[in-house]
Amino acid sequence: MSARRTWLRGLLVFFVLLVVAVLQTTLGPLLGVLGVTPDGVLVLVVCWALVRGSEEGMIWGMLGGLCVGLLSGAPLGTHALVLTLIGWGAGVGQRSPFMSRLLVPLLVISAATLVYTTGVALVLRATGWPLPVEAAVARVVAPAVVTNGVLMLFLYWLVSHLFGRRGGLLPA
Repeated sequence: MSARRTWLRGLLVFFVLLVVAVLQTTLGPLLGVLGVTPDGVLVLVVCWALVRGSEEGMIWGMLGGLCVGLLSGAPLGTHALVLTLIGWGAGVGQRSPFMSRLLVPLLVISAATLVYTTGVALVLRATGWPLPVEAAVARVVAPAVVTNGVLMLFLYWLVSHLFGRRGGLLPA
């Protein structure tokens, strides 16, 4: 792939993730459960990593984290760090011999939601935010797993059909 095409693809990925981050912060509160909004960027990063692998999952995680960071009050890089690690970890699930169209994606998004919530809370705490990590995680994780799981069902199907390595829109 040429350098120009790679750069344009990266710009397109950033734009898509920025749009999802804006929708997450503007429309997300209307779709929330118990005050927790769906993490559209997290779900998209996990979907992409499961379909396309760890390397692309890390790229999507870093770019998605920067988009979320630009719209949040957290120190820039907090979300990028955690989502990059999640993109890598979820991509490992791509090679699972137990890969299914329903079970593995739901298990991975549940684990990713726990890691994301805990990771961001720990980074915020380490950077001086007065945040009771245990209480924050306990109140957020269960509703977030539900909202992210519902969103995952739709987005995983869409991403795997449109962008999967076999017959998708993108080359392998």
